[in-house]
Amino acid sequence: MSNLRTVEIPRNAFVVNPDFQLMDVVETLLQAQESRTRRQQEYFGLGDCDGQSPYSVALAQIDAAIGRLKQARCAMQSLSQHQHQWDASDYCAICGADGRA
Repeated sequence: MSNLRTVEIPRNAFVVNPDFQLMDVVETLLQAQESRTRRQQEYFGLGDCDGQSPYSVALAQIDAAIGRLKQARCAMQSLSQHQHQWDASDYCAICGADGRA
């Protein structure tokens, strides 16, 4: 039996292999963000556009991503330093580690 599945991928979607390193994924996303922002800025610069500059929007998104990365780092650091709390099935209630492994 095959593990292959058919999926529909929307236009401009990113497909991320779970084996990719985080920095590779971030770099890919940042390159796409930069390219898209430059294209949007060209149209924005022509006039007749309402709202914020695409650069302002992109900077706000990057700031939000930095904040989320800081939250993820804090959570990961907390997990790395926790004491296992084994439940009746010998799995850690915090991280899910198998106590029989």
